[in-house]
Amino acid sequence: MPLILSIPVCLMVCVIVSLLSLKVVVLPLLARGASSMNVSIVTIGISMLFEMVAMLLLGKDPLAVPAFSGDEPVTILGANFAPQHFWILGFTLLALLLTLVFFKGTQMGKAMTGLGDNEFLARVLGFPVSRLFTVSFVFSALVGGIAGIAYAPISYTGYWIGTRLTIKGFIAASVGGITNPVGAIVGGLLVGAFESFTAGFISSRIKDLLAFILLLVILRLRPQGLLGGRQ
Repeated sequence: MPLILSIPVCLMVCVIVSLLSLKVVVLPLLARGASSMNVSIVTIGISMLFEMVAMLLLGKDPLAVPAFSGDEPVTILGANFAPQHFWILGFTLLALLLTLVFFKGTQMGKAMTGLGDNEFLARVLGFPVSRLFTVSFVFSALVGGIAGIAYAPISYTGYWIGTRLTIKGFIAASVGGITNPVGAIVGGLLVGAFESFTAGFISSRIKDLLAFILLLVILRLRPQGLLGGRQ
């Protein structure tokens, strides 16, 4: 499938899967009084279910995805970068900009922030909670889909890739401040640099372990993350 066609198809599939999860599982559980933590755990189970379906459909072998702009490295100050890295940086900055504009500058974004802070109060004040959940799930599906599209060409992809990236994303957001989009970016850069130095000077086998150690240390010293505000 041509790249220009596969990208919108991928995003469409992400949105459909996200909305199915919302309508079939998340909203019914919330309506029955399930806590947000319990629903979050259920969504992890949903993710694992879809991964198993992907394994049955596509097999266990990793798949290669061609880069957007070829594989010829670009040298900057003596360091080599794959062209795909610049696509990743561009998509990241675009997603960050749209996130900040949406949540800080629109009524819908502010309402979603209020829903996240206190769902019960949002319902009492008459917020369209179901619609806010729908927008939230569509937004997150698009961001997650774009992340996968941009990242896949520099790494083999397969049915198992989602869980690894979700864990790394959670670590990055927690380190930087899970309530702050800019903090999530800073946390991602910090975790990435930490892993790269660990792999280069110690061993690539323990870089994931040290990323978790970094998370524990930062949360011990600053539970809200580096740029997160106190609740």
